[in-house]
Amino acid sequence: MDISIRNLFMFLMFLVFILLGMHLGMHFVPEHISWTIANRFSLDSEANVPTWYSTVLLFSVSLCSLIIYFMRNNVVEHDHLGRLFWLVFGAVYCFLSLDEAAGFHEIIDNTTSMKWVFVYAPFGAIFFIICTIYFIVIRNNEKKLRNWILGGLIVYAVGWSTTTTSPRRIDSPFWLPRATRCLIRLLPTTRRW
Repeated sequence: MDISIRNLFMFLMFLVFILLGMHLGMHFVPEHISWTIANRFSLDSEANVPTWYSTVLLFSVSLCSLIIYFMRNNVVEHDHLGRLFWLVFGAVYCFLSLDEAAGFHEIIDNTTSMKWVFVYAPFGAIFFIICTIYFIVIRNNEKKLRNWILGGLIVYAVGWSTTTTSPRRIDSPFWLPRATRCLIRLLPTTRRW
Protein backbone atom coordinates (compact mmCIF):
# COMPACT_ATOMS: atom_id res chain seq x y z
CA MET A 1 0.00 0.00 0.00
CA ASP A 2 1.51 3.30 -1.09
CA ILE A 3 0.73 6.24 1.20
CA SER A 4 1.86 9.62 -0.05
CA ILE A 5 3.63 11.89 2.41
CA ARG A 6 1.38 14.76 1.37
CA ASN A 7 -1.78 12.78 2.19
CA LEU A 8 -0.35 11.71 5.52
CA PHE A 9 0.60 15.29 6.34
CA MET A 10 -2.87 16.55 5.38
CA PHE A 11 -4.51 13.87 7.55
CA LEU A 12 -2.32 14.83 10.52
CA MET A 13 -3.16 18.50 9.95
CA PHE A 14 -6.85 17.57 9.89
CA LEU A 15 -6.40 15.93 13.30
CA VAL A 16 -4.62 19.06 14.59
CA PHE A 17 -7.57 21.22 13.55
CA ILE A 18 -10.01 18.80 15.19
CA LEU A 19 -8.03 19.02 18.45
CA LEU A 20 -7.87 22.80 18.14
CA GLY A 21 -11.62 22.90 17.52
CA MET A 22 -12.28 20.77 20.59
CA HIS A 23 -10.06 23.06 22.66
CA LEU A 24 -11.80 26.18 21.39
CA GLY A 25 -15.21 24.54 21.68
CA MET A 26 -14.98 24.58 25.44
CA HIS A 27 -15.37 28.39 25.33
CA PHE A 28 -18.69 28.25 23.50
CA VAL A 29 -20.61 25.54 25.37
CA PRO A 30 -22.24 25.49 28.81
CA GLU A 31 -19.83 25.29 31.73
CA HIS A 32 -20.78 21.77 32.90
CA ILE A 33 -20.03 20.40 29.42
CA SER A 34 -17.05 22.71 28.99
CA TRP A 35 -15.27 21.13 31.97
CA THR A 36 -15.48 17.69 30.35
CA ILE A 37 -14.06 19.00 27.10
CA ALA A 38 -11.37 20.99 28.91
CA ASN A 39 -10.34 17.96 30.91
CA ARG A 40 -9.75 15.87 27.80
CA PHE A 41 -8.92 18.37 25.04
CA SER A 42 -7.29 21.42 26.63
CA LEU A 43 -4.02 22.33 24.99
CA ASP A 44 -2.96 24.01 28.22
CA SER A 45 -3.05 20.75 30.22
CA GLU A 46 -1.07 17.54 30.36
CA ALA A 47 -2.11 13.87 30.13
CA ASN A 48 -4.99 14.34 27.70
CA VAL A 49 -5.77 13.71 24.02
CA PRO A 50 -3.53 16.46 22.51
CA THR A 51 -0.62 15.38 24.71
CA TRP A 52 -1.02 11.77 23.64
CA TYR A 53 -1.29 12.85 19.99
CA SER A 54 2.04 14.66 20.29
CA THR A 55 3.56 11.71 22.17
CA VAL A 56 2.57 9.24 19.46
CA LEU A 57 3.87 11.48 16.67
CA LEU A 58 7.17 12.14 18.44
CA PHE A 59 7.60 8.42 19.06
CA SER A 60 6.77 7.71 15.41
CA VAL A 61 9.56 10.07 14.32
CA SER A 62 11.89 8.25 16.71
CA LEU A 63 10.83 4.86 15.39
CA CYS A 64 11.28 5.93 11.75
CA SER A 65 14.74 7.30 12.56
CA LEU A 66 15.75 4.05 14.21
CA ILE A 67 14.45 2.09 11.21
CA ILE A 68 16.61 4.30 8.96
CA TYR A 69 19.56 3.62 11.28
CA PHE A 70 19.14 -0.16 10.98
CA MET A 71 18.48 -0.01 7.22
CA ARG A 72 21.61 2.11 6.64
CA ASN A 73 23.52 -0.41 8.71
CA ASN A 74 22.51 -3.19 6.33
CA VAL A 75 22.63 -1.28 3.03
CA VAL A 76 25.32 1.41 3.20
CA GLU A 77 28.79 0.27 4.20
CA HIS A 78 31.33 2.63 5.74
CA ASP A 79 28.70 5.21 6.65
CA HIS A 80 29.34 5.27 10.39
CA LEU A 81 28.60 8.99 10.68
CA GLY A 82 25.27 8.65 8.87
CA ARG A 83 24.20 5.74 11.03
CA LEU A 84 25.29 7.56 14.19
CA PHE A 85 23.28 10.62 13.15
CA TRP A 86 20.07 8.62 12.72
CA LEU A 87 20.67 6.79 16.00
CA VAL A 88 21.08 10.09 17.88
CA PHE A 89 18.10 11.59 16.01
CA GLY A 90 15.94 8.65 17.05
CA ALA A 91 17.16 8.78 20.65
CA VAL A 92 16.41 12.52 20.92
CA TYR A 93 12.88 12.07 19.62
CA CYS A 94 12.35 9.05 21.86
CA PHE A 95 13.28 11.26 24.82
CA LEU A 96 10.94 14.03 23.61
CA SER A 97 8.14 11.49 23.34
CA LEU A 98 8.81 10.15 26.84
CA ASP A 99 8.99 13.70 28.17
CA GLU A 100 5.67 14.59 26.58
CA ALA A 101 4.04 11.49 28.08
CA ALA A 102 5.67 11.50 31.51
CA GLY A 103 6.05 15.26 31.93
CA PHE A 104 9.71 15.34 32.94
CA HIS A 105 9.70 19.05 32.17
CA GLU A 106 6.95 19.54 34.76
CA ILE A 107 9.14 17.82 37.35
CA ILE A 108 11.92 20.31 36.59
CA ASP A 109 9.47 23.20 37.02
CA ASN A 110 8.14 21.80 40.30
CA THR A 111 11.46 20.86 41.92
CA THR A 112 13.74 23.70 40.87
CA SER A 113 13.50 27.45 40.67
CA MET A 114 14.55 27.29 37.03
CA LYS A 115 12.02 26.98 34.23
CA TRP A 116 12.46 23.77 32.25
CA VAL A 117 12.92 25.62 28.96
CA PHE A 118 16.28 26.95 30.21
CA VAL A 119 17.42 23.39 30.91
CA TYR A 120 16.30 22.02 27.54
CA ALA A 121 17.27 24.99 25.31
CA PRO A 122 21.05 24.36 25.23
CA PHE A 123 20.49 20.71 24.28
CA GLY A 124 17.99 21.78 21.62
CA ALA A 125 20.50 24.27 20.19
CA ILE A 126 23.26 21.64 20.09
CA PHE A 127 20.88 19.17 18.42
CA PHE A 128 19.89 21.76 15.79
CA ILE A 129 23.56 22.58 15.10
CA ILE A 130 24.38 18.89 14.69
CA CYS A 131 21.44 18.42 12.28
CA THR A 132 22.45 21.53 10.33
CA ILE A 133 26.06 20.40 10.01
CA TYR A 134 24.99 16.91 8.99
CA PHE A 135 22.59 18.05 6.26
CA ILE A 136 24.50 21.07 4.94
CA VAL A 137 28.10 19.86 5.16
CA ILE A 138 28.05 16.05 5.21
CA ARG A 139 24.86 15.08 3.34
CA ASN A 140 24.54 18.18 1.16
CA ASN A 141 23.08 16.24 -1.78
CA GLU A 142 19.79 15.49 0.00
CA LYS A 143 18.17 18.92 -0.26
CA LYS A 144 14.55 17.80 0.01
CA LEU A 145 15.22 15.79 3.18
CA ARG A 146 17.40 18.60 4.58
CA ASN A 147 14.71 21.22 4.02
CA TRP A 148 12.02 18.98 5.51
CA ILE A 149 13.95 18.13 8.66
CA LEU A 150 15.58 21.51 9.30
CA GLY A 151 12.30 23.29 8.48
CA GLY A 152 10.49 21.00 10.91
CA LEU A 153 13.06 21.66 13.62
CA ILE A 154 12.66 25.41 13.14
CA VAL A 155 8.86 25.15 13.36
CA TYR A 156 9.25 22.92 16.43
CA ALA A 157 11.59 25.44 18.09
CA VAL A 158 9.29 28.37 17.32
CA GLY A 159 6.27 26.49 18.65
CA TRP A 160 8.20 25.34 21.69
CA SER A 161 9.50 28.80 22.57
CA THR A 162 6.18 30.51 21.82
CA THR A 163 4.11 28.21 24.00
CA THR A 164 6.56 28.16 26.90
CA THR A 165 7.21 31.90 27.05
CA SER A 166 3.62 33.04 26.56
CA PRO A 167 1.14 33.02 29.46
CA ARG A 168 -0.39 29.61 30.25
CA ARG A 169 -3.91 30.94 30.06
CA ILE A 170 -5.28 33.94 28.26
CA ASP A 171 -8.49 34.88 30.04
CA SER A 172 -9.85 37.19 27.44
CA PRO A 173 -13.11 36.81 25.57
CA PHE A 174 -11.13 36.91 22.36
CA TRP A 175 -10.20 33.34 21.49
CA LEU A 176 -7.93 34.18 18.53
CA PRO A 177 -4.69 34.67 20.55
CA ARG A 178 -5.32 31.40 22.38
CA ALA A 179 -6.18 29.59 19.17
CA THR A 180 -3.01 30.83 17.52
CA ARG A 181 -0.89 29.74 20.49
CA CYS A 182 -2.57 26.32 20.61
CA LEU A 183 -2.15 25.80 16.89
CA ILE A 184 1.54 26.65 17.22
CA ARG A 185 1.79 24.04 19.98
CA LEU A 186 0.40 21.22 17.83
CA LEU A 187 1.84 22.13 14.42
CA PRO A 188 5.50 21.38 15.18
CA THR A 189 4.80 17.78 16.05
CA THR A 190 2.79 17.27 12.89
CA ARG A 191 5.39 19.06 10.78
CA ARG A 192 8.08 16.68 11.99
CA TRP A 193 6.22 13.86 10.28
